[in-house]
Amino acid sequence: MQTTKKESSATTSTLAQTLWRKQRLLTQEVLQAMGKAHASDDSAFQAELAKFYAFLAHVRSVQAHVETQRSALQTFLRTARQLGQAIANDARELGAGLQSLDVHSIPSVENDSVDQVLAAAMSSIVAKVAQMERHEIAIRARAAAKLELDSLRRVKKATAQANAASDAFSRQTLDLLHVFKQYEACQETFLATELNMVGLALRAVFLSGVEATTCDTQEEILPDAPHDAVPASLEVIPLDAAMQKQQRQRRKTLPQLFSKYKFTRRSTKPLLSSCHDEDNDDNNVPGTRFLAFYLVTSIVRAIEQTRR
Repeated sequence: MQTTKKESSATTSTLAQTLWRKQRLLTQEVLQAMGKAHASDDSAFQAELAKFYAFLAHVRSVQAHVETQRSALQTFLRTARQLGQAIANDARELGAGLQSLDVHSIPSVENDSVDQVLAAAMSSIVAKVAQMERHEIAIRARAAAKLELDSLRRVKKATAQANAASDAFSRQTLDLLHVFKQYEACQETFLATELNMVGLALRAVFLSGVEATTCDTQEEILPDAPHDAVPASLEVIPLDAAMQKQQRQRRKTLPQLFSKYKFTRRSTKPLLSSCHDEDNDDNNVPGTRFLAFYLVTSIVRAIEQTRR
């Protein structure tokens, strides 16, 4: 009987303390909102927290853009394949040089290793975002601990509880600041691996086709076209040596864009062997070659801006 009374008394005391604590926290929150109670200074932590959230937003933005690029690449290769089929159907009118075009040799991104590389990069970025988001639990716990400490300091009678709350709050703050500093220190390399994977995939798809976009002679464009009775107004005027040198230098512009990544053909061959045949550039569809120049330039610039 006495044991039952003691348990009942302990339960009542615990409920009373819980209700008092909730009322104390609610009162503190209302007073701070009304400006009648001042919260302890937290500006230094809030500045670090803002930088952490800004970096998290940046990583999420990269994640969204990589996913968009992956979808766009699938659409691009599908439409380029359709363009190649249309050109192949009219190859007799366009010239015998296109009659040997094998549209089935064009890689499909839906099943080849390019999409696998982009998917792997996406998976890695998603995992890193999830890892950063898990710190939100500790951030909310610290905010609750700060409110607890401020409310206990307002109630001057709870000195012992305030000291214990202060120690716990300090530990939580130091732990989070350590995490923020770690992310700040590795910002420049945090997504380096994933962006390199994206760059390798795009290079394997576009670079060889873009390098073969220009034709040097009229025979290369229409090898079977008659050239004997060409009107004077339509004659091809040979370029002088200076112009030819300028055009050769212009063709080197796109590979120079990729030189910043220090990519080589050998580095892409083992990873993306099904997407790029170094020994047979004739498999690249002319429509793909033409459109790739404009697309790959914007892609390279976007990746460069993201890495900065």
